[in-house]
Amino acid sequence: MKPTRIISCFLALSCICAAFSGCAGNTQNDKESSVIAPMEKEPVYSLSFDIIGGSDVMPITGYYGPRLSTYSKNGEALPEMINDEYYQMIQECGVNVACYSPTDYEYTPEFVLKMLEFGDKYQIGHFVTDTKLSTGQFTDSEAAQRTNNYANYASFCGVHVCDEPYLEGTIDDNGKGCAPCGRCREFINCIHDENYLCQVILEDGTITTIGDLLPNRL
Repeated sequence: MKPTRIISCFLALSCICAAFSGCAGNTQNDKESSVIAPMEKEPVYSLSFDIIGGSDVMPITGYYGPRLSTYSKNGEALPEMINDEYYQMIQECGVNVACYSPTDYEYTPEFVLKMLEFGDKYQIGHFVTDTKLSTGQFTDSEAAQRTNNYANYASFCGVHVCDEPYLEGTIDDNGKGCAPCGRCREFINCIHDENYLCQVILEDGTITTIGDLLPNRL
C-alpha cells in the first residue's frame, strides 16, 4: 500500500474516532443537563364521604339526582324516581353521590327523608336541597336545628345551598353596587386563602376588599 493511502486511512480513522468521542461527550453532557431537581412535595386535598367507602373511594357525582314526579316533558309526566328501581340503576352505573335534586326540604321534607333512606340503602350520598337555608333569614342555632332533621342520615353529605348564583346578589334595587352581608364575606374568605383580596364595589361607588370589610380575619 502506498504511503499516501496509508496516511489517508489514518486520517479518516482519526476523524471517525474524534466524531465518536465528541458524540459520547455530548451525550454525557446532555444527560447531566437533563437531570431535573426533585420537586417539593405539595399537599393534596381530597373530598370523600363515609357512605361511599371513605377516602379509598373516589366520589363519582351525578349533578341531577332522583326527583318526584312533579314535572312533565312534552306533555308527558316524568316518572317517580325516588324508589328502589332508580336507586339500583344509579348504583349499577357507578354513581355514588347526587349533588342536586329539585326535591326541596322546604316544601316536601318527607320525600327528602325518603331520598336519604334510599341513599343509606344503596350507599349513595346526597346533598340536600333546602331553599330555606338559601335566604339567609335565620340564626346559626335555627340553621343547626333545621339541618339536624336530616343530617343524621349516613347518606347526608351536605346542603346544596344555591344553584346558579348570580352577580345581582351584590347589586341593590337601583343597580348600584353594595357590600355582601357579613355571613357572605366570611364564606367568600373561607373558600380560598387569598379571597380576602377580592374587590367589592360599595354603595357610594368606592372600591374596597373583602379583607377590609371583615373586622377580624382568621
